[in-house]
Amino acid sequence: MNELKQVKKPKARTRENEFKRYLRQKYGSEYFIGNTTFSNEDSVSISVDEKIDCTDNSTILIEFDTGNYAKLIVGQYILLNELYQENTSEEVFLVIHANKHYNPERTIKNLKFIKSGLLENKGMNFCALKYEDFIKLCEENELNSLVNVIFDIATEQSNLNYNLLI
Repeated sequence: MNELKQVKKPKARTRENEFKRYLRQKYGSEYFIGNTTFSNEDSVSISVDEKIDCTDNSTILIEFDTGNYAKLIVGQYILLNELYQENTSEEVFLVIHANKHYNPERTIKNLKFIKSGLLENKGMNFCALKYEDFIKLCEENELNSLVNVIFDIATEQSNLNYNLLI
């Protein structure tokens, strides 16, 4: 009578796990740290879905967004800028939007607003891409060149003069 029911994972978590598996299969797992939480002594914390420690002492913090939560992404970006205290030369906050109908320009616009205002242009650079565009970049690049491309896009998108397409 106590039959165990198979509980399906939420679709978002499944897609995120497929994404992580893809990265490790394509590039190996050496540089991929996985879900990482940053916190302070007051137990304020924030996590990212994936962290890539690059060979050049730079870091990419990845959030895999399946719910079109631009407002939550902004809060996450603010907390990351306050709590991320690692000794890397550069870091990028990379948001990958998994919903096909989502325009990442909304995220870019919100993050630019926070970086230029609240953070007084001192926040980490960011990059927002559609899932399909990110996979295309992965298919076209080895890990080192992918990192360079992401940093280039982040520099462009984080620039106050970046022209939004919307």
